Parts: sequence; C-alpha cells; structure tokens
Amino acid sequence: MRSNFEEKPKSIAEKATRMFALGFDHDRDWERQAESLAALDQLTKADVSALLQTVLAPATARRIVVLLAGVPHAPSTATSTFTDRDRWKATQTYE
Repeated sequence: MRSNFEEKPKSIAEKATRMFALGFDHDRDWERQAESLAALDQLTKADVSALLQTVLAPATARRIVVLLAGVPHAPSTATSTFTDRDRWKATQTYE
C-alpha cells in the first residue's frame, strides 16, 4: 500500500488524473496522500484483524467480493458454462 501511495506519476496525464481525483472526487483534499500515509503508519495488525472480524462476522457482514491473485498466479483457462449471455443475464436479479 505504501509503495502505491508514494509512487510518482509517470506522465502528465497520470498527474492530471490524480489531481482531478483529489479536486473533484475528494472535495479538494490536497493533503489526502500525506494523510493516508500517516494513517497507514498508525495502522496495526490488531486494527486490521478487528476490522476483518467485524466485516466478515455473520451478524455484521455485508456482501463482499474479493479477488486476490498472487504474482505467480496464472489466469484461469476455464470455459464459460453458458452459451447465450443475454438469456443468462435476463435470469439474474440486481438489487
């Protein structure tokens, strides 16, 4: 996480995207990166454990999908189990 926060933009477009996000998405919170790094420094293993226990506990859990892949992980070669995407989508419910 820290390396992602500290990474410098590699192009003007990337810097513009970050500045736009700070200005528009985060309501001109120009110090967000420094504040995030400071918060990350204060984060402990116990804090993360408590958060995960709350989020994943059946009494307080909400739906969450997490996709994790390690560096040596190869993409799946599994084939689709359906042939008509539109018919399949029509059977799905979205809440």
